[in-house]
Amino acid sequence: MRLLFTTSLLILSLLSAQNSYELKDGSTINGTVLSETETEIKIETQFGVITISKADILAKIYKIELNTGDSIFGEKTFEDENIIRLETNYGEVELNKSDVKSITEKGKKIEDKQVQPLYYPQRPLGLAGLLFGGHTMDKDSDFSLGEEQLIDLFFDPTGYTLDQGTLYLSGLSFAFGITEKFHVSSKWSGFFYNDFNIRPKYKVLDIGNWEKQHVLSVGLHYHTNWWANKYEWKSGRVNLADDGDAADYKYWSGYYEMDDNPEYELGDCWDNGNGTTECNEEYVWKVESNENEDDYNNMIEFFGAYTYSTAREGLKGRTSHTFGANIQLPADRDYFYRIYYGLDIDINRKLKMIGEIFYDPSYRSREDSFGDDNYEIEIEELSNSQVFEPTADSENVHFDFGFMYALNESFRFGIHFQPYIFAFYWKF
Repeated sequence: MRLLFTTSLLILSLLSAQNSYELKDGSTINGTVLSETETEIKIETQFGVITISKADILAKIYKIELNTGDSIFGEKTFEDENIIRLETNYGEVELNKSDVKSITEKGKKIEDKQVQPLYYPQRPLGLAGLLFGGHTMDKDSDFSLGEEQLIDLFFDPTGYTLDQGTLYLSGLSFAFGITEKFHVSSKWSGFFYNDFNIRPKYKVLDIGNWEKQHVLSVGLHYHTNWWANKYEWKSGRVNLADDGDAADYKYWSGYYEMDDNPEYELGDCWDNGNGTTECNEEYVWKVESNENEDDYNNMIEFFGAYTYSTAREGLKGRTSHTFGANIQLPADRDYFYRIYYGLDIDINRKLKMIGEIFYDPSYRSREDSFGDDNYEIEIEELSNSQVFEPTADSENVHFDFGFMYALNESFRFGIHFQPYIFAFYWKF
């Protein structure tokens, strides 16, 4: 948890906003804007305070989407705390920032009426082009909404839903945006073991504009044949001498899957021929877990997620914070629950950093669980006395950290700490 916070703060400091200006002579000026007038911009740079004439700045063409659904293209000629002014093909337009949903750089004006686009069709050359198609994008362009508004933080939902008519397909699940506020998803991997499952999600709150946004969604996830991939503390003992002497007992304990019924026995035992049994004490073996069809049952999960998103200075994406919780109600078990906080930051147009901290008493991260059903441990690893389950809440706090990269407008892939380590999906 401390590592996640430290890393997030470091990246936030590295990403602290600076504006970047490309000049017509080829220069690039980076710095913090101190003041702006109709004709000039005063900037504090690493080499001092300078004043740039707006006539010398390479003009950028922006697409501005309004909360009303309208879209406007034009050159940004002026901006202050309240308004944005665009020079369009049909004259000058002045917009209130409170009405703006998103701002995206779409090209650069290289002559009075000629625009060099930032998006262009990807040539169908190479494996990536043949498989993924789509359009590439300039990762360093200005934007207020990234190419990816996450509907999930690897494991858990955010407040966002898919846009209407958008199809999402990953290695484990798919989703479809039915309206702007409602989408349906499913873990299609469960279909292979007769688990029909469906997860509707509805956005009940969406207020704000491109600078600040508040989004709240609720939903449920219903399974017909759910497997409880949850862990609980289990323990037992082994008699090394096989003679009933309590002094010869060794103890095992740890977090195991709830459907496991681990028992330990000595390996390589033999009859000495005199009525006694002797065993090789080199290993103790875990008996294969007791899994059967009864381990799969109906389950319904309820969840809610609130996301607060703010634009980073200089049109370099957003920083989003998500708070959420879920409760799972299986047909034949006690309930399970999780509480989480997630952070995602646009590093650039293509790359997003994601972090999450969650409290889940029945979850074991990959380094805490034994994993395989046929697990062997050495005698020396067993305890001479019974070990009890840790009671500290910190044992139930876990974290995840990773990155998501957009190869083009259709295909994304990512890597993160918790299983599954790699993630990829298409968005159409």
